[in-house]
Amino acid sequence: MLHLSGHGTPGLLQLEDEDGAARMVTADEFLDEAVPPGSQPPVFALAACHTVAFAEGLLARGAGVVIATGTSISDVYATRVFARVYGRLAADPAADVVAAVADARADVQLELERSLDDRDRRLAAFQEWSTVSVYAPSGSVPIIDTDTPAEQMPVTRSRAGILRREVGEVVGRRREQREWPAALLSGRTAGIVVHGLGGVGKTTLADELVTRILEREPDRAVVAVTGPVTGEQLLIDLARQINDQLHDRRTAPPERVSRLLTRVADPDRGLTDRTEALHDLFAEVPALIVLDNFEDNLEGTGVRPVRPTLAWLLTELATRPARCRLLITCRYRFTLPGNAHRALTFHHLGPLSFAETMKLAWALPQLDRMTSADLERVWRSVGGHPRCLEYVDALLAGGTARYTDVTLRLATAVERHLRTTGEATDLDIDAYLDTHTVLDDALAEVATLAADDILLDQLLTALDQVPAAVQLITGASVYRVPVDRNALAYQLGDLAPNLDRAVTACVDSGLLTPGRQPEGSPTYFVHRWTATALTAPDRHASALVDAHRRAAAYWQWRVTTLPQPLASDAEDLREAHHHLTTAHTLGPGNDLHEIANLCANLQSVLGRLGQRHEAATYAEAGLRVRRHLHAIDPSLQHTDGLAAALNDRGLRLSELGRWEEALAVASESVEVRRRLVATDPATFEPNLAFSLNNLGVALSGMGRVEEALAVTSEAVEVRRRLVATDPAAFEPNLALSLNNLGIQLSELGRFEEALAATGEAVNVYRRVAAVNPDASEPYLAISLNSFGVQLSRLGRMEEALAAVGEAVDVQRRVAAVNPGAFEPDLAKSLNNLGIRLVNVGRSEEGLAALDEAVCVWRRLAAVNAGAFELRLADSLNNLALGLREISPERAEAAADEARRIRDRHARPAPVEA
Repeated sequence: MLHLSGHGTPGLLQLEDEDGAARMVTADEFLDEAVPPGSQPPVFALAACHTVAFAEGLLARGAGVVIATGTSISDVYATRVFARVYGRLAADPAADVVAAVADARADVQLELERSLDDRDRRLAAFQEWSTVSVYAPSGSVPIIDTDTPAEQMPVTRSRAGILRREVGEVVGRRREQREWPAALLSGRTAGIVVHGLGGVGKTTLADELVTRILEREPDRAVVAVTGPVTGEQLLIDLARQINDQLHDRRTAPPERVSRLLTRVADPDRGLTDRTEALHDLFAEVPALIVLDNFEDNLEGTGVRPVRPTLAWLLTELATRPARCRLLITCRYRFTLPGNAHRALTFHHLGPLSFAETMKLAWALPQLDRMTSADLERVWRSVGGHPRCLEYVDALLAGGTARYTDVTLRLATAVERHLRTTGEATDLDIDAYLDTHTVLDDALAEVATLAADDILLDQLLTALDQVPAAVQLITGASVYRVPVDRNALAYQLGDLAPNLDRAVTACVDSGLLTPGRQPEGSPTYFVHRWTATALTAPDRHASALVDAHRRAAAYWQWRVTTLPQPLASDAEDLREAHHHLTTAHTLGPGNDLHEIANLCANLQSVLGRLGQRHEAATYAEAGLRVRRHLHAIDPSLQHTDGLAAALNDRGLRLSELGRWEEALAVASESVEVRRRLVATDPATFEPNLAFSLNNLGVALSGMGRVEEALAVTSEAVEVRRRLVATDPAAFEPNLALSLNNLGIQLSELGRFEEALAATGEAVNVYRRVAAVNPDASEPYLAISLNSFGVQLSRLGRMEEALAAVGEAVDVQRRVAAVNPGAFEPDLAKSLNNLGIRLVNVGRSEEGLAALDEAVCVWRRLAAVNAGAFELRLADSLNNLALGLREISPERAEAAADEARRIRDRHARPAPVEA
């Protein structure tokens, strides 16, 4: 079915053209221009006046059934009758259109006649049921073929990554939706800033604008960031999101674009070089950067400056946009250095018009019952603010206030506020509200501010009559994302038996918004604008601290209880960390130890996901907390915690290729753990082995291989002793150290010893993987790759190919499940396999493996150049060597790119393996 709602005249339907102007179209014009060939629906519904002639035109072009109106029809009646029609059709797969319309007409007419509302009874007197008719070939027309299997409708997701309203929930803002995307893409501005009060619909409108922009330019990359962000973080997010979107397309991005993304994301480069790379990138790649809730990045009051950590980058993007455009939502106007903000277009998003409010009122039962005059007075009193209109409806629905009483209080508050601020002192407020047909923005702002405080307080007063309801809404307001009922139950604690009643009261009040997950389970959310008011420092500070701690406990419960993907664990742990650190800031307590544990868990999970930069950030945060705790209380517990945090930080720095920093903290971790071992060897020796192993990795990364070999040998010795006491617990760790020992021996030219160590690691991992393949297969593959390298250096090429080939097979499997964690290992093995295949004369297979290695390294380096760009250079160099005889031109290009990368990193070319 296709439903058309609008204005109609005999034979014509009024639609809009591209400029928003009215355009009258015939049935033929509509079908020719709006309906793709072969896609004409069998049933049309025309919710407009005088549509019989238009219906006849549709029927003449092959429409099977048309629901039309013979004369004029009111919006209220059309909305009710069509809602009833669709309800019947949806409820019964065997329902037919003719019967559904007949029943709906009768039901709605009877409902209007029996209503206690005077407006409904007046509407019933018009007998509008007689205007709605069905034009069909027979008296019964089923709409659904029950023999056809049902299809699952896809869930619509915003490509911008910001809140997406369901179809039909976005009210008004039609001019903005039509004009602003065209202006943004025209080149006349570097970006649009949508500013206005919280809760007025800025994010929702931005989401609609993104959708319309992508309809015009589907190849434009969209980068979305919400809330506080630094320039450094934004550069990394830009590179990551654009890289992901380009690789999601059917063709890989050009090599030059990949190199530019690598430069932009590399934190070790100077800002000048990175911003120049960004400008070069946007000369080639069209992008839209969406910065939502941008007020979190401002300082001061009034027209506020952007924080310096972000202002420099935003200035660059505004003054040299190339093919990049900005879309920013913010509560306030802001400034940039050098007046760069003048390159942006600031649009204030004001209140809803009265016509838009009339449409919103259809979804608010109490407002929907008002006369037009009464609704207009409420609209004026609350400044046309959508959230306040919802508050008024909620108060009336709960019976805690009469309409007249609410209106009088609102009007008095507006008058008092205007007079106390010195504005419009001599103005007759009532006359002003009665005579002005359009609210100016200034009046809307002050009216909304005045109305907000009164209405929110009244809603909370009403909720206070329901056990646990105020505690529930306060607790729900601290969550940053929609949550399930378990999250709400955590907020009530011992009061959880009151959960159902409290949830119902909070939803009915309009403060708690219900929703659903894609699979259908219910969720709940407090709008950010409402949450900001509820969590203001002057409101129940101790209650907010408790709410954040309960929220942290809920997210940690999910991680320990629910069977969910590792990425979901990471999301939940991030939320737990946010809540616990916020609780500690609002009301310092005994949270630091738990915060440190959360940081340790988070960095571990993120490391397993391959999200190395973020893992390093949480490892650093955990180390700061552990140092603080140890300074206060240098007990064994806090000393051990400090050593663990040092070890974690060193590991994450090593993964980023920041070897000098990694070496410093890894050395400190070993020193601390040696002191602990001196007090209790049985307890602390296993952890010393971890620190020794990671210190060996850092020393090797610095090129100090002899020293690395010494500490790794010590780690092996410790772990051999531990394996003798408990093989199941310690054998995997022994294999890890043996593998590292083999690599270091090989680097020193001791190939026979290297082969023995790596071979032992492979044997151990095979035994362990037979019992627990998910946990051990990735490490088996790493050891197989190393084993293959050692075999080839001893001239045992067939065995080497078999080992590295097996490593590639395993790593393809695990990388398909978790690419962030295992793609680097896959690239290493592909590189080694390619070299060996070329060396035995299987050039075509070898070059294919090397090409694939280069592609993987290039993708990884685009996000983390410091860790992966030199690996890319190594594979490019090996590819060049393999191409020398086959394609000298391609060989020279690969070698040249490898040289440029090494020059940037001041690293000599590798010796051919």
